[in-house]
Amino acid sequence: MKVIQMDMTMDITETKAKFENLTDRRTPLEKEIAERRKAFQQKIAEAAAKIAQEEPTKKIQKFIEPKSKIIAAIVRPTLVKTILKKVSFQYKVTEHELLSARQSEKVWLPRHISYYLCKQLTGYSYPQIAKFMNKKDHTTIMHGVRKIDEKISNDVEFKKEIQKLKRKISE
Repeated sequence: MKVIQMDMTMDITETKAKFENLTDRRTPLEKEIAERRKAFQQKIAEAAAKIAQEEPTKKIQKFIEPKSKIIAAIVRPTLVKTILKKVSFQYKVTEHELLSARQSEKVWLPRHISYYLCKQLTGYSYPQIAKFMNKKDHTTIMHGVRKIDEKISNDVEFKKEIQKLKRKISE
């Protein structure tokens, strides 16, 4: 009786497997993606279990670190916008003019100041600032920052003006 029951169980299992293969219309790529997703979810579950066993301070650090990156990603662009607003107000140009390709004398100094302040206050790289300022090349930003650095080192009044702008932006 046990032999017959085992054979029937094996037959049912084989039939079920064959049926699943017939009804599974996924491509090999879709099957592989599903397997990798399952493996990924398993690794996440293992990591969660591992974190649950760690000390509370380590748990808090692992929770806070990603959040601080998210906060930085939100705060930095807001700070760049604030810089543009304050500089445009201070030098009586529009934000659009600061971001435009115009090279008039009225616009280049405030534009370079905004590059300089973005570099100093946001911690963005030159390519990141260039992207935000609608520039094709980050060397434009580097040039502007260097020009303002030179002007600050040569002109005490200009240095005070930049410090005043920094304070206004920080408020």
